[in-house]
Amino acid sequence: ELVKRLHSIVVEDERKNPNNPVSIGIISPFRAQVEQLKISVSKVLSEHMIEKHQIEIGTAHTFQGDERDVIILSMVISKKMENGDTRIVKALTTKEYERSFNVAASRAKEQVILVHSIAANELSKECLRYKLITYYNTFNNNKKESDKINLVTEFEKSIYNELKLKNISIIPH
Repeated sequence: ELVKRLHSIVVEDERKNPNNPVSIGIISPFRAQVEQLKISVSKVLSEHMIEKHQIEIGTAHTFQGDERDVIILSMVISKKMENGDTRIVKALTTKEYERSFNVAASRAKEQVILVHSIAANELSKECLRYKLITYYNTFNNNKKESDKINLVTEFEKSIYNELKLKNISIIPH
């Protein structure tokens, strides 16, 4: 799913914006997935397109001090089949993972795309994935609402969204 998303972003950007390409980062908390993604992406995109869109694939540590226009963040969540049993992968709750997710989530200049295959309500509320998915879902819902009430500037929208996240009632203008 992540590689399909990346491919569609590149194709759409090439169609709309061939002379000013969007830069893209893909972040996974696990090195094994990073290595697999590098292989998968190289099969779908040419080296030229990877360089043109400054596509970087790595853990949060790879992006320390670096940004991209678009970050695709893998939540590395799936229902796992083992011996016929469906189990949800281990909850991530440590401070180390919290720092990594904070770095990962703050590397995007324009857009963060979360890739996951489990709904937040299927995860422990202590799991950092749950918190991040819930935050972005809430943020996106509030952002759409702010667009409906004709907030014009990005400053207005950001203030509106932050206040809504704190459950503060707002009457614009």
